[in-house]
Amino acid sequence: MNQSSTNHEDINYLPFMFGIEKIDSDHRLLIGIFNRMSEKADQKESNDFMKIIDELEKYSNYHFANEETLMKKANFAEIDEHVIQHQIFRQKIDAFKTSIQFGSSTLQSEIVAFLRKWLLKHIMECDAKYVPSIKKYLNQ
Repeated sequence: MNQSSTNHEDINYLPFMFGIEKIDSDHRLLIGIFNRMSEKADQKESNDFMKIIDELEKYSNYHFANEETLMKKANFAEIDEHVIQHQIFRQKIDAFKTSIQFGSSTLQSEIVAFLRKWLLKHIMECDAKYVPSIKKYLNQ
C-alpha cells in the first residue's frame, strides 16, 4: 500500500474461513478483488478502478449464484433474507458504476468504504448463519 493511502486497510481473508472449500475459495477471491480495488482507489486511477468494479460485479454474481444454490439444497431457513442482501449489493454496485461514469474521484473512496463494511458484515454475520446448514448438507 502506498504512503498516500486514504485509510483503506486490506481485508485479510483468514477470519472468513468457514471450512466449506468452495465458499472459502470464493471469499478469498472476492477479498483479493476488493483489496486490488482499494489500492486503485488510493491511486485515483478511474479506468483501472472501473475494470476492477466490473470484475467484482461478475465474480460476486457467480459467487452469489453458487451460495444461493447451496443454501437451497441445504434448506437454509433464512435464504430469502440472504438473497435480499445479495440483491442490495447488486443494486449498490450498479449505482456506483453509474456514478463513476459521471465521475468524481472522491467517489472511489466512498465505494471502497461501503464495500469494505458490506463485505465484513455480510461474510461475518450473514454468511456465518448458513454454515451449519450447508455443512450438514455436505456431510450427508
